[in-house]
Amino acid sequence: MDSDTYAIAHQGQGQDGWIETFTVSADGTSITEVARLEYDENKSKWSSLVQVDSDTYALAYGNNNGAQICALTISADGSTITLAQTLLHDSGASQEVKNSIVKVDSDTYALAFRGTNSDGFITTFTISADGSTITEVASLEHDTQDGDWNSFVQVDSDTYALAYSGSGNDGYITTFTISADGSTITEVASLEHDTDTGKYNSLIQVDSDTYALAYSGSGDDGYITTFTISSDGATITEVASLEHDTDNGTWNSLVQVDSDTYALTYAGTDNDGYITTFTISADGSTITEVASFEHDAGNGEGNSIVQLDADTYVLGYEGPGSDGYIKTFTIQSDGSMGSTVISGNAGFRMMSSPLAGQIYSDLLDELWTQGMTGADVTDGTANVWTLSTSGSQSSSSWTALSDISGSGASLTAGHGFLVYVFPDTDNDGDDDLPVTLSISGTYNSSSATYGSVPDGNYALAGNPFPYTIDWDNVTKTNVTTAYVWDDASSAYKSWNGGSGSLTDGLIAPLQGFLFLASGG
Repeated sequence: MDSDTYAIAHQGQGQDGWIETFTVSADGTSITEVARLEYDENKSKWSSLVQVDSDTYALAYGNNNGAQICALTISADGSTITLAQTLLHDSGASQEVKNSIVKVDSDTYALAFRGTNSDGFITTFTISADGSTITEVASLEHDTQDGDWNSFVQVDSDTYALAYSGSGNDGYITTFTISADGSTITEVASLEHDTDTGKYNSLIQVDSDTYALAYSGSGDDGYITTFTISSDGATITEVASLEHDTDNGTWNSLVQVDSDTYALTYAGTDNDGYITTFTISADGSTITEVASFEHDAGNGEGNSIVQLDADTYVLGYEGPGSDGYIKTFTIQSDGSMGSTVISGNAGFRMMSSPLAGQIYSDLLDELWTQGMTGADVTDGTANVWTLSTSGSQSSSSWTALSDISGSGASLTAGHGFLVYVFPDTDNDGDDDLPVTLSISGTYNSSSATYGSVPDGNYALAGNPFPYTIDWDNVTKTNVTTAYVWDDASSAYKSWNGGSGSLTDGLIAPLQGFLFLASGG
């Protein structure tokens, strides 16, 4: 598929197997379904998808007949999806195969799955470039007790690491060597890293010999643990572990953001959908939570997250009502979510924050601030204001802040503020724009309400979330239009629910906006 086309395999209508294609813009602002194919009418579960060549894909799954693998062709634009071949490779397996498939060489694939008697298996296949032939090559039963919640990754040219749940649901990491043609599969080493629980595994590589595993441990709590694995698979050593969620940490999908930053989507408290970012050192010795956000208060299971471009990510998951959802997120290289680029010239910007509280100095750290406690300098005229909605509004309704330190003024979720931007952000005589503003922490995830505003007065509100919101979806009483100040044109952009210069009424993260109370 091409640069903006994606495929997702899932259990859909009638619990059957479906594969759907979508186009997603690089900035994540538009998601469009292109085509869909019901590839199996026999209750497909636990899909694992890997690319074979430019337009061919291999899909491992389970159905009522056992463990299956099929090949599909998908056009570059996603408009055509065709089932090329299917192979039932383990008739003794249940639907609960918990597949994870990896590519070994140009036509060889290795599959870790829960097979006959719920045991753990590694099986290799050759698949032709056009998907017309699928041939089982070799199989190894590596665990005669259990082989659940598999996550399989390549370590080097012939070495592979598998995170899975074995006997007693304990957590294991096991390494294997697999020949390029798939004819030999040899277990090398195994580490029982959690003697209580090791489910919902998602294993990824951190550097040449370091790996990070997100999994559900004791009490279904959420853990991230790092390991070093030698290139030959002979040694597996646990390095560090972080219990990041003490309530729930299931349905994990972990992705790398940059050299030391990672994003995890998972089901947290009440199985709600969460996304959390971490920094992990190259040697795995330190794991630090950066930011967290509850993105779906209804459900967040079956997660799969991938990177779209430098700072945009797309997530497929099972949301409320067991329906399928696709969402996009922006994640910065430092792990913060929701950001804005300040560019152009000196002038006013309307802003907000996805974090409430005493956040001004943190959020505005990349800009020059003055005339306030906690600013770059305390002398000069203050350059951050809030708007009072009381009384008869005038220029005096703008109130300059006096303290933006961590113990100073506090911002309420859903409220906005005004800042005057100086192009020289460090007072060294040179213009420094553009700069990117972002903030880390546990972001607001509940609805934000702006209180009553006197009839005829304006209020400065703001996007309270780390993602773009739609003005049309905001509940309003006696309010119709949002106004965003555009410094580049020295004019307001507006949207009244049907028309205006503010494109489709979309309000970006960290964006403040005015509204007028009318008729209240």
